[in-house]
Amino acid sequence: MFSVFSKKKRKNGLAAKGNKSPVLILFIAFFGLELLVGDLPWKYILKGDEVKRAKLELQHGDPQTSFLALTSDSFQEFARAVFSINTEEEPNYAALQALLTELVGDRRMSDPYDWEISYREAIEGVR
Repeated sequence: MFSVFSKKKRKNGLAAKGNKSPVLILFIAFFGLELLVGDLPWKYILKGDEVKRAKLELQHGDPQTSFLALTSDSFQEFARAVFSINTEEEPNYAALQALLTELVGDRRMSDPYDWEISYREAIEGVR
């Protein structure tokens, strides 16, 4: 597997602390998980510290025994890549895009939406 980090380091600590790209990419992973599975493990948890624990468990736990086990191997690989990103390094967007391209397979932006065809047909092979 290739690295999801480019060789470039951040030029200064202030820029790294203000970088929102890894947070945005993490949001995309959580959003994708919710779309694929229909839920997130912390959806019904009310206490902030328990929500944080559930998110950390998802990010650092074994994908085969966590909530990610409900997804395909390619989504698990994308999620692992996203969860490993930190604000000190510039994400390798080409590598992340390649993982997403692998995830969607031969589907195209022009393909019908899931409400235009059977929901099961739309996600077959992704889940």
